[in-house]
Amino acid sequence: MRRRLAVAAAVALLAEHLQLKAVAEGSEHQEQLERLRDMGYRYGQGFLMARPLPAADCGALMADAPVHVA
Repeated sequence: MRRRLAVAAAVALLAEHLQLKAVAEGSEHQEQLERLRDMGYRYGQGFLMARPLPAADCGALMADAPVHVA
């Protein structure tokens, strides 16, 4: 667990310094989302946000209910 956290923190820091946008993948629980947000991630994907969808349905979902992370 500590290694995963260290890697996630390093990627977030590297993305920030390179002025890139990093996406935290695999968020399944609110606690994970909050910890990743604290590390600096502003974009994410995972079961917490939505279940896997066919490509054609993704645009409609995002247009109907965008998710904003503060």
